[in-house]
Amino acid sequence: MPLRTLHRPCARLLCVILILLAIPQPAGAAPIEFTASVRANLDKTMDTAAPELAASLSKTYDQLAASVKTERSLDQTIKSLQYSSEEALLALRKQIQQVGASRIASAKKEVEQIKQRYKPLLALYDSLAKQAAAAKSFGQKELAAALRSQADQIKPAVQVAKQDIKNREAKLKAARTEAAERKKRLRGMLAGMDAVKLKKKAERSAVSSLSKSLAAEWGSVKQSLRKRDAVSSHKSLSKALVLSGQVNTRKQTLHSLEQSIADIIRLTGVELARYSQ
Repeated sequence: MPLRTLHRPCARLLCVILILLAIPQPAGAAPIEFTASVRANLDKTMDTAAPELAASLSKTYDQLAASVKTERSLDQTIKSLQYSSEEALLALRKQIQQVGASRIASAKKEVEQIKQRYKPLLALYDSLAKQAAAAKSFGQKELAAALRSQADQIKPAVQVAKQDIKNREAKLKAARTEAAERKKRLRGMLAGMDAVKLKKKAERSAVSSLSKSLAAEWGSVKQSLRKRDAVSSHKSLSKALVLSGQVNTRKQTLHSLEQSIADIIRLTGVELARYSQ
C-alpha cells in the first residue's frame, strides 16, 4: 500500500484528536456520587426520623439524583454538539479557503494561454518598431519607413491581441475580487459566533461557581447523614437540589448557545453551497 494512502487515515485521526482537545470539558461536571455508602447512611438516618421527615428526605434525595442525572445527560449532549460543530467548522473553513479557486485557476490559465498565443505577434511588432526607430536614428529613412510600414500592417492585429489579453486579465481580476468578497461574507457570518462564545464563557463561569457551591453542600449532606442528623440532612439536601436545578438551567442555556453556533455554521454552509451553484 502506498505510504501516502497510509498517511490519510492518520491525518484524519490527528484532526479528530485535536478537535477533541480543543473542546472544553462540560463546565462544572457534577461532583455528586450516589454511592452505596451514602444510600446506607440515608436509610439509617430515615429510620431515626419522624415519618413525614423521613418521607421528605427520601423524596428530596431522589429528586436530587434525578437532577444530577439530567445534568450529566446535558453534559454529554453539549459535548456531542461541540464536537459536531468543531468538525463541521474545520471542514467549512477549508471549503471557504477554496471559494472561487477553480474559476481563478481557469481565468489564470486563459491569461497565460492567450499571452503565449500572441507572444510571437507582439514580439514581432516590438522588434519592427525598435528597428524602425534605430534606422531613423542612423538617418536610414527608407529602411525606417519600410520597417514602420511592416509594423503598421500588423498593428490592427496587435491592438486586437492587446485588447484580448486585457479582457482576459480583467476576467481574472474579477474572479479574484468576487472570491475575496464571498470569502469575506462567509467569514463575516462565522464571526457571529464570537458574541455567542462570550455568552458561553459567562455561563461557564456561572456554572463553575454554582458547582463549587453544590459540591460543598453535598459534603454537608454526607456529613449530616453520617451523624444521623435528619433535620440538617434534609436542609442540606434541599439546598443541594436548588443548586443542582440552577446548574441545569445554566447548562440548558449553554446547550442553546451551542445550538446557536451549530446554526451559524449550518447557515454559512448553505450560503457557501449557493456560491457553488
